[in-house]
Amino acid sequence: MSEIDLFGETEFLKDHPNMSICPSKNKGLTLKGIFSFSAKWKDGPEIEDSFNLKILIPEKFPNELPKVAEIGQKIPRNLDHHIANDNSLCLGSPHGKTSRINSLPVR
Repeated sequence: MSEIDLFGETEFLKDHPNMSICPSKNKGLTLKGIFSFSAKWKDGPEIEDSFNLKILIPEKFPNELPKVAEIGQKIPRNLDHHIANDNSLCLGSPHGKTSRINSLPVR
C-alpha cells in the first residue's frame, strides 16, 4: 500500500480488496485486479458481477482523466460494447467525466 494517499486509493482498496497497487513505468498510480460490484436500478433486479481491470490514474489527475481497461477479455472487443483498441472502457464523454470528478468533495 502506498504511504501517501494521493488519489483516494486507500479507501478504494478497502472497498475492493481484490484490487491492488501495481508497479508501473508511468507516473501516477496503477491499480489492477478483480473489481466486484452489485448494482440495482429502481425496481429492477440486482446485478452482481466482476471484471478483471487495470486502472491507470495519471500523475496530473484530476486534470487528466484515468483510463480503465478490462483485461480479462470478458467483454467483446468491439465498438458496440464501448471497448477501445487499447482495451480501455468508454466511461462517458471527457466533459461528462470531468464534470463528475470536479463535483466530488475535495480531499
